[in-house]
Amino acid sequence: MNRRLVIAGVVLAVAVSSLALALNARGTSPEVELEIVEKRALRATVLGSGTFDFQDTAALSPEVIGRVREVMVNEGDAVQQGQLVMVLDQETQKAEVDQRESMVRQKEVDIQRQAAMLKLRQQQARRSAELVAERLVDVASDEQVQHEAELARLQLAASREELRQSRAALAQVREILSKTHIRAPISGVVTAIALKVGETAVPSSTGIAGSSLMTIADVSTMTAKIKVDEMDVARLQAGQSAMVFAGSAADKSITGRVHRIALAPPRNGMDTSSTERSYEVEIALQDGDHATLRTGMSCRAEIFVDQGRESVAVPVQAVMTETLDEVDPSSRKESRTHRRQYVLVELGGAVLRRYVQSGMSDDTYVEIVSGISPGDRVVVGPAKVMRHLRDNQSVNAVLAGPGGP
Repeated sequence: MNRRLVIAGVVLAVAVSSLALALNARGTSPEVELEIVEKRALRATVLGSGTFDFQDTAALSPEVIGRVREVMVNEGDAVQQGQLVMVLDQETQKAEVDQRESMVRQKEVDIQRQAAMLKLRQQQARRSAELVAERLVDVASDEQVQHEAELARLQLAASREELRQSRAALAQVREILSKTHIRAPISGVVTAIALKVGETAVPSSTGIAGSSLMTIADVSTMTAKIKVDEMDVARLQAGQSAMVFAGSAADKSITGRVHRIALAPPRNGMDTSSTERSYEVEIALQDGDHATLRTGMSCRAEIFVDQGRESVAVPVQAVMTETLDEVDPSSRKESRTHRRQYVLVELGGAVLRRYVQSGMSDDTYVEIVSGISPGDRVVVGPAKVMRHLRDNQSVNAVLAGPGGP
């Protein structure tokens, strides 16, 4: 009998202990992390991706047809403005120059002959006039002599005009001859050579083979050309700072500034009705050494907007969203889904839900336009606890970060 009482007592004690532990566990307040709300200068960003390119680039094209006779540079060579970089075949142009020079010399001789003839005709005209005055020559003969003198003057004037034309034609063919010497239009580095010795250069604007000779770029003017969505491009303006990340070195940032924002989106070929919904933004890189970058390399950029303005802000993890189904009272059917944001504010050892309106944000903080004020204590974690907190629920609050225990 005593043994049974002892066993029953032990079982009852275990049950009471278990119930006490359960009640104690149920009444334990969850521990949450807090952060005190204050005004912060947010660095909101606009993101984009694209490729690297040079801002100052010169694509050399032939202005005359000709076979490449000599290439003076190699890819990667530094050149100065005006430096001779390529020579085309000149035989045809030289022959035309010789022909035009000969024509000029011939016109000069014709002018000398016409000038001598005019001098002779003018002397004859003066003598004829004197003889007519002395009544030794009839008037008809004098008129003929005067007419021949006038014709000689007109022929000399015509020969002089022909000489001007010949000299202009000579200057033209000499200019064509000079175009067989290809010179660098800018100082920079040769980034591409399209033709080799023996290949034919063809002047054309349609991009056919031979229409490009070489490309020279000023490597100090490396830029990042990215595409920005139409929803964000209105927030951009020239001069805004940016951080650019090359695809080949994603962990290394390059500082830059917005240099140009396209006014129109790029078009797809000749179809003017089909356009992309993004705009090209050119970012000038400010770091001095871009030797490891190559044109055409992929990159991404973060452009900082709305800098310098302080706003009430909380960590992004503090802002939560709830979904409400709005119902039409007449039909009792769901019409649309409504979302609203809220934060959990700690007050007197309990949490209260505050509905807020958010604004701009960066990677860490989000602006709160309305709903809370500086000095409020908002819950920032842990996330698995925050999801299950209710209004007026008691919590054990500690400050997150350096202000915590």
